[in-house]
Amino acid sequence: MKKFTLLTAMALAATAANAQYTVEDAGIAKVLDKGENAAEFYVFQLDPITVENLKKEGKIVHDYTLNPELGRNLWIWNGLIGGDGSMPGVDFQTEGYVSLTVAPDAGWAGGGFNQSHDARIGGVENPNGTCPGMDLSGVNANTRLHLAFRASGTASTSLGFTFMDDDAVKDANAHFCIGPNAYENYPMVAQAITDEWQAIDISFADLKKLWPSFNFTPSNDWCGNYLAFHPAYIPGQSFNFDAFYLYQAKSEAGVADIESGNFDIIVTGKTANATGASSMQLYNLAGQCVKSVNGSTIGIDNLPAGVYVVKAGNNVRKIAVK
Repeated sequence: MKKFTLLTAMALAATAANAQYTVEDAGIAKVLDKGENAAEFYVFQLDPITVENLKKEGKIVHDYTLNPELGRNLWIWNGLIGGDGSMPGVDFQTEGYVSLTVAPDAGWAGGGFNQSHDARIGGVENPNGTCPGMDLSGVNANTRLHLAFRASGTASTSLGFTFMDDDAVKDANAHFCIGPNAYENYPMVAQAITDEWQAIDISFADLKKLWPSFNFTPSNDWCGNYLAFHPAYIPGQSFNFDAFYLYQAKSEAGVADIESGNFDIIVTGKTANATGASSMQLYNLAGQCVKSVNGSTIGIDNLPAGVYVVKAGNNVRKIAVK
């Protein structure tokens, strides 16, 4: 296991700039105040009452809470035991949050939220059971990560995170940390964890600014560790996670821009346009050409929902159709 290292003075000086990614109110009301910017949710860890209330309010809710029979597990790799989950979670709910404690004499500690194709029944892998991955095809640069956290104990706690570690795409994940000690100098997005609930609230675009190699690939069959965590090794120190989800606005006319780069392909609600192009093609993620035109405009309003690649000459742009 790699060692923990102290932040350099320069990184500490930059910490204040990243306070913009932390909110003291971790509750759902703070998020819903953003209106249409909180119209669609991908829920990983959240109490069932709040999940049902979101649905009643007409929000689009993709429920990806832990369920071994659907391939979603919280794996403890080393050095962690169950924590004291008796305190209320976010919004004073008592269900739906994770509480863990660093075990003594373990040497290092780590775990992660994982989605796989392997169904498990009673903790045992079902050899005849497979399940689909998560449908994250609608996730884009404007999608936001929300993760609430708190600690129990007197020691200064640090947590390093690996986010969206895709099984199908190598080294495209993001890294960040909470607390005064950086794990492998991950960028800090929040100050030391306290005994009060706080939350990280950050867009995928800002995560890429902090960790430039982050390159999330939307997929309707996503598998991997969607959040791995590595606490500083302080035996007896407890930490808790709650209100862990992605959220975003309803995309205009059902189309969301996923990746732009320095391209001249302009995407609207119904078309993709490339000024000066003599032809354009549209491909699905299997590499099949699903549409081709002679000209500089291609229609995208009548496509099945999914992720596509628009090509005009040597220029490409990835879009999600909802």
